[in-house]
Order: sequence, then structure tokens, then C-alpha cells
Amino acid sequence: MKRIIITAAAVVVLVAAGVLAVRLRATSNGVLPNTYAQARSSGRGAPKACLSANKNITLDDTARADLEMAVIGQLIDVPAGTNVDVNVATYDASAATGSEIYGKDFGTYNFTVRKDNAGDWRVTSLVPCSK
Repeated sequence: MKRIIITAAAVVVLVAAGVLAVRLRATSNGVLPNTYAQARSSGRGAPKACLSANKNITLDDTARADLEMAVIGQLIDVPAGTNVDVNVATYDASAATGSEIYGKDFGTYNFTVRKDNAGDWRVTSLVPCSK
């Protein structure tokens, strides 16, 4: 009985570590920000210029919405209804880069997204940029 409890506890610890590893996807400072305060302080040195939209990239409505929702959804504390422009600079079937420019005082950020094994977009980098 004691062996079963120890085994179950080990499984719980391994699952928790796996969940934590997924949540703490690496960026330049070790943790991908999920609040705008964290995102503002996530860059090193002077912010790079915000990436411009590439007018040659055409996405159907579903593809654009999926990508935009992944990017916008990364910052969980920006109030609903806040204006945000998502500019796609590079795009292929598995990765994209661009910038998101929020209204009010929520900042401007360059992002990188990649598709995971399930085919969902995941933000892998989010750093402040300057307009």
C-alpha cells in the first residue's frame, strides 16, 4: 500500500512539473510574459522597432483570427474591448512574426508564434518594441 501511495505521489509531481514546463515557455529572460507589466519589462536594452505589416501576406479569415487570438490572448490582464492592431511581418505554415500595438497605455510588442503539435498557435516570444 505504501508503494502505491509513493508511486501516485511521484506521478502527481511529474505531471505538475510537465504543466509548469509548458506554462514557463522560454524567452530571452527565461519566462514568457503574460501580463502587460511583465511584457514591458521583458526586453533587454533599448526596444527594437516594431515589425511592420507585410502587405504581401494574405491570410484567410480563419487563419488570421487564429493567429491574432493567440497573440492577443497572451496578455491576460488587458481589458476586453481594448483596441489592438496585429501586424504580421512573416508567415509560413508553422511560424509567424509581427507586432501588436495596443491602445491606451498597454504598450507595443514584437511577437513570434509557432504551431504546436496539435496545430494551435503558441506565442514563443513577446518583447517590447518602439513605434
